[in-house]
Amino acid sequence: MTLTAIRPGASSALRHWHSHEDEFVYVLEVGDRNARDDVVYPDDDLVARASPRGRRFTRRDGTPY
Repeated sequence: MTLTAIRPGASSALRHWHSHEDEFVYVLEVGDRNARDDVVYPDDDLVARASPRGRRFTRRDGTPY
């Protein structure tokens, strides 16, 4: 077993698969659910921005998702 700590914004490895093993990544979520926090999903061109009525989901250019 290998344990690796990954800094925010970093990746654990290049996307890949194995022919004879399985891998999984265990994520420990630590935070306070800050209402001002914006979230970026780069693989899906999705951004969740804080707004007075909760999160607003758009593409990165601001168009509705």
